[in-house]
Amino acid sequence: MQAIGTLLLAIMLAQLGRIFRRSYARRWAIGWSALFVALLCVRLYIHYKTAVFWIPYLFMEWVFLYLLWAGCREVLTEQRMEFRHAAYAIPLAIVAAVVFARLAPSFDDLFTVQTAIVGAGATASLMTLNRRTDGSIGGSIMRISLALMAGLYFAYVPAYAYFTHVAKFPFLEYSSLADLFVAAILGFA
Repeated sequence: MQAIGTLLLAIMLAQLGRIFRRSYARRWAIGWSALFVALLCVRLYIHYKTAVFWIPYLFMEWVFLYLLWAGCREVLTEQRMEFRHAAYAIPLAIVAAVVFARLAPSFDDLFTVQTAIVGAGATASLMTLNRRTDGSIGGSIMRISLALMAGLYFAYVPAYAYFTHVAKFPFLEYSSLADLFVAAILGFA
C-alpha cells in the first residue's frame, strides 16, 4: 500500500511540475519515484528472501532523500541545482550500500540504521526549508510534514532495535501506514 501511495504522489508531482513549470516539483516526482523503487525492492526481498535487494533499496532511498533536499533548496534559493555535483557521490553511495548490506546481520538491523539516515535526511530538508522566510500555507504544511517525517523515522531507530533484539510489539506492524500518512501530507504540501 505504501509503494502504491508513493507512486501516486510521484505521478501527481510530475503533473504539477509539468503544468506549473516548477523544476523542484519534477525533482520531487523523481525522488518519490525512487522511493517507490526502494519500496518495491523491499517487497522483492520479502518475496525472494535474498539480500541482493538491500543494495538498491538503500541507494534508491538515498536518491529520494537527496532529491527531497535538492527540491527544498531550490524552493529556498529559486535556483536549479546541477545534478552533475551529485553524480560524484553516486559511486560512493553504491559502495556504502554494498558495505551496509554486507555488514547487516538482518534486514531489521539494516532498516534500523536506514531509519536514522532517513530521519537525518528529512531533518536536513526541514532545516533548508526553514531558512525561507515566507509564511505560506504550503510552506508551513511542508515544514510540519518534514518535522513529522524526521520524528517518525528517529522514533523508529530505538523501536526497531528493540523489536529486532528484545521483543516484538504490534505498533510496528502499522509503521508503513504511518509512513504513507506522513508521505501524503508531504506530497500534498
